[in-house]
Amino acid sequence: MNDFVVKDFGSKMPKSERLVLRLLTDSKSLTQEEIAEKTKLSERTVKYALKALVSGKLVFENASFCDMRRKNYSIKGGVKI
Repeated sequence: MNDFVVKDFGSKMPKSERLVLRLLTDSKSLTQEEIAEKTKLSERTVKYALKALVSGKLVFENASFCDMRRKNYSIKGGVKI
């Protein structure tokens, strides 16, 4: 798999998405609420950023085994910032 460098997006990627992606590279897996808490972004902004990152295939979305109503998000391998 080729490494995907986020810098190639330049200014096309919103700051909120870059912030969420950077946080996920430093963490194993986080919920939407944890991301909002750590980034100080609103939950709505985090939800929008995660939706874009998942659809762009930069982030995985997995069900939480502790609470199936929640989803965990983690970065895909080969993504570099």
